[in-house]
Amino acid sequence: MPAGEMRFVGEPVAVVVAETIAAGKDAVGLVDIAYEPPAAMARAADAVRPLWPAPMNSAIVEGEAAHYDHYADDDHWEQPGNLFRLMTPAQQQVLFENTARAMGDARQHIKERHVANCLRADPAYGAGVARALGLKKSAD
Repeated sequence: MPAGEMRFVGEPVAVVVAETIAAGKDAVGLVDIAYEPPAAMARAADAVRPLWPAPMNSAIVEGEAAHYDHYADDDHWEQPGNLFRLMTPAQQQVLFENTARAMGDARQHIKERHVANCLRADPAYGAGVARALGLKKSAD
């Protein structure tokens, strides 16, 4: 449940607890929530910035990840590359296999785009994902 501010459409904002279904249905009819749209943004870059200061589920996020501002620059590959290089070879292999399974029936150009992004993070990362996907991409 959001504390004071919704973050996305469809986010639960109220809970009704009742002893019977009929009482619950009656109580749902009494829920009244006033929504206020956020202020207008003049620049598109401002509109995509989060409206809340802390990351969602911040109790789970620890270490450097809790302080990383992904809006600070356009380098979207350094952090995943650093994380990849912290993994053991066995963990990297699990990553490759999980990625290949998750991409399953994705179209070829989507798989190739993902491999290109992985290559930007780390050549070995991209090559491993390409191998797992059965693509002929490499770190070359």
